[in-house]
Formats: sequence, C-alpha cells, structure tokens
Amino acid sequence: MPHAVSALRATSRHVLVFLLPLVLGLTACGGGGDCIEEDPTTAAPIGTPSTSSPSPGSPTSPPIDDPLSVYLGQWAGPCTEILTETFITIPGQIHWIGEVMVQEPDTVVSQWVSSGRSDRTGVDVLPVRPGVLSMTSTKRVYGTPTCNGAPEEIQQSTISEAAFAGTKFVDGRDTNKFEIRDANGTRLQLMRVEDDRLYEGDFSFGSDSEGYPFTMKRDPSLERQPAAP
Repeated sequence: MPHAVSALRATSRHVLVFLLPLVLGLTACGGGGDCIEEDPTTAAPIGTPSTSSPSPGSPTSPPIDDPLSVYLGQWAGPCTEILTETFITIPGQIHWIGEVMVQEPDTVVSQWVSSGRSDRTGVDVLPVRPGVLSMTSTKRVYGTPTCNGAPEEIQQSTISEAAFAGTKFVDGRDTNKFEIRDANGTRLQLMRVEDDRLYEGDFSFGSDSEGYPFTMKRDPSLERQPAAP
C-alpha cells in the first residue's frame, strides 16, 4: 500500500486571538506565490527594527502615560514545531478457525513525528492615529525545531488595526478593550501587558453583554523582543 506524507503545523496553544485571522490568512510558500521575494538567508530576524522610513506626516508614538504605549514595539509568538503526518500499514493477523486460515485486513494508521522544522509569528505594533494601533504580522519558517538560524521561508505580512475602546475590570485589574479590524471584519478583544508579555482574553467561558470575554488567558500570547543594540 502506498505511503503518504503531508506536513502540518502543530496547533498553536498561544496564538493571539486578534491575530488569528492574520495567521490563518498566511499561506505557505509554493505555487501560489504568496511568499515575499527576499532571500531568507539575509532576511531580518524577529527583533530587528524595520528599516522602512516613515512617510511625511506619520504619527508619532503616544506619550508614555498613554495606555497604548505599552503595546508599541516588536513582539514574537511561541516557537511551534512543525509535525509531519506519516501513514503506515499494519498487516492483519492470521487466525485459524478449525482447519480454515482467516487473514484479517491490513490496518492503515497515522503517526505524527517531528519534521525538524518550526515556525514563529512576529508582530510589529505601531501607532497610526490617536487611539488606534497598526499590527503587522509576519510568519517565518525555520529549518530547525527551535526557530534558530536564518528562516527558510518568510510569508507575506498581513496588517490589521486595533482601536482602543476603554477598559474593563478583569481578574482583579483593569484591562484594555479593543475593536480589531482587518480584511475579515471587526471583532472585540481584551489585551493587557505584564512584564513584557502580552495576554489576551479567553472566550472559553463566554462573553459579557458587550461581547468581551469574562477572563484572561493564563499564558501569554506574545513576548516583547529586545531592541537591537
């Protein structure tokens, strides 16, 4: 029986909800031509500031006491190991019923093994106008299981906006409410930053009358990247 092999990325445990449409919208490199045309061996790694120059009239960063200032900068999601699904055939056993030999049918089962590759999504957050953040999400695929070295593939960046909508008291402290806008529409989300880690709201326990979750996820979705020296 022929074997089939397909690559599939393991389900991320900590993907920022407001970025999910971005991540899901990023397609793999190949015949579709969705990868940006740059040499992965010379591509800037996550944590390297953008070299693009701001256009005239570009907004400046909010003042330090602005609640949005804590979100500005470069962030990175967890490193996710890419698994490979392989199909193997287990021959059916032979049984004897009296003098008759009975052959059970073969069984095809799948196994998930490490592909030796991994991916990570980086997010650049910038102010675009008062009360609104721009979030550029870029996924990089590495030839190692730990997201080390130069990326082998860099997928097309996707942009969304987060409009500040006030605060909500969640889990014992104030949390920021946002309205997320992207090509897929508009959705609501909670976010807050603690110790350079960005946490998102957890919709597993439902939402309030406004549409925001009642609680926050216990694990961070993104971690702030250090500024380049």
